[in-house]
Amino acid sequence: TDDDDATDDDDATDDDDVDADADWSHCPSAADAVEDAAWGGSLSVGPEALFCFQPPMYMELDDIRANKRIARIVEGEYRYPLEADAEPYFLPACLWSPDAAPVTSEGTISASVQGSMEGDKLVVAGQLATEPGDGLAVNMILDVGTTEVTAAGTGAFMTGLSMQDCIGDDCWWEGTYQPCGLEPDACDRFTFERGEIQLEQHHWAGAVGSGFAALLSVEGELDGTSFRVDDYWRLHLWYGHHAFTRAAMLFFDAPIGDACGLYLSEVAEGGGAGAEYWTIDCDGQNLEQLTRTAEEHTWNEPCAAR
Repeated sequence: TDDDDATDDDDATDDDDVDADADWSHCPSAADAVEDAAWGGSLSVGPEALFCFQPPMYMELDDIRANKRIARIVEGEYRYPLEADAEPYFLPACLWSPDAAPVTSEGTISASVQGSMEGDKLVVAGQLATEPGDGLAVNMILDVGTTEVTAAGTGAFMTGLSMQDCIGDDCWWEGTYQPCGLEPDACDRFTFERGEIQLEQHHWAGAVGSGFAALLSVEGELDGTSFRVDDYWRLHLWYGHHAFTRAAMLFFDAPIGDACGLYLSEVAEGGGAGAEYWTIDCDGQNLEQLTRTAEEHTWNEPCAAR
């Protein structure tokens, strides 16, 4: 793989739309990888291995919007250890957002078998620093004995390769990067006096009816005008404590009347009488409150066709 692969963009799938405007010219080359040829794990990275930022608990919606980024692992064939303790390592990765494009630098990787609620897992974790104590962590949580992993930018949360923001010497978790091509398996539907909306999500942790999820698409109608949004950059979820509460903000392709989008202060099941629903302007400020008339929540399957 040569340097040009980092800037190529295959638009054959919807997953590529998330980086349609991205400039990946700052990415390192696959040849820059730092690894041990004797490591027993083989990581194959395809040209569409894009990972979308998902926020941590309590990050405010304005900060979520400002911190959205996508990560890319440069296409290539790499090694990962089945057993290691802070050995030199660099997986060629780079970040992009419309406002910033930091580049990772060399770091270390560890690998060990650790217990979990699902039994023993092989945990491979590497920290790539942009400056001392800060940067990007690369994680793989695998079945014990896994020696081949393919990263294609699709899958499920924390399955195979994922990443997280590192803050401080202990790599404090400040958001995670999951495949941009997550599969939908949850749907929240609301009806208002002026229309309706359904939010299709990938749910990855927490109780049924609440929990952490990635907002993948929204579809509905406002004041007689239909809308559909599946652009990562215009779909935002906020999580309360352990995501028992979950708010959403979304922006339409084009304004509907005065409204540039919608804000739903609670989309988790059983949000209660205190939940508020608003049209918003193009800066995300509330305009007009909407009166909810009905809600429905579906788990373990995507939204039904409208």
